[in-house]
Amino acid sequence: MQVASRLRHTLARPRYRISHGYWYPKRWSARIIYLGSEASDGTKHHVVQIAPRNGCAFELWVNSRTWLVDRIVDRHAMGTRTIVYGDYREIDGIVQPFSLRTIGEEPRNDLLYAVDEVR
Repeated sequence: MQVASRLRHTLARPRYRISHGYWYPKRWSARIIYLGSEASDGTKHHVVQIAPRNGCAFELWVNSRTWLVDRIVDRHAMGTRTIVYGDYREIDGIVQPFSLRTIGEEPRNDLLYAVDEVR
């Protein structure tokens, strides 16, 4: 595999996630498989595996009560990274997470991003 092709393959997954490609299947095709329901931290989730075109699969965990994305689980050669979304708020009719926590194999590398206010 050429370097450029490998790089496109590696970058496809985060680009797809950041652009919320799963909401726009005509813009960016993907293989989407419903894996079933899972309980985690007392919450039931619908788990969907998504493999964007030219990219690797990841899991989207959707809260079965709110229908908001609670987490994304990304398994790769270096381990598993989980992105946990929280503190959802509605601003001008759009509900967005105001906190994002990344959890990896090494706790010292975990990060928390939080929005304090929107102006």
